[in-house]
Amino acid sequence: MTVEKMYTSHLYKTDFYTWTQEQVSLLKTQQWHQLSLTIQSVLAKTHLEAITKAILKEILK
Repeated sequence: MTVEKMYTSHLYKTDFYTWTQEQVSLLKTQQWHQLSLTIQSVLAKTHLEAITKAILKEILK
């Protein structure tokens, strides 16, 4: 685990508000590799759900 990831993990546990603000800033500046794994998981899940809905929509036409 990198120092940045350790800091992020610690911040998540100790100052959730600041952690969320940092994650928003990273999202806005498209620094995907710096995002928390929690955020990355949510984004991946959301993306997969959107793809699945699009595929089902095409199949059910």
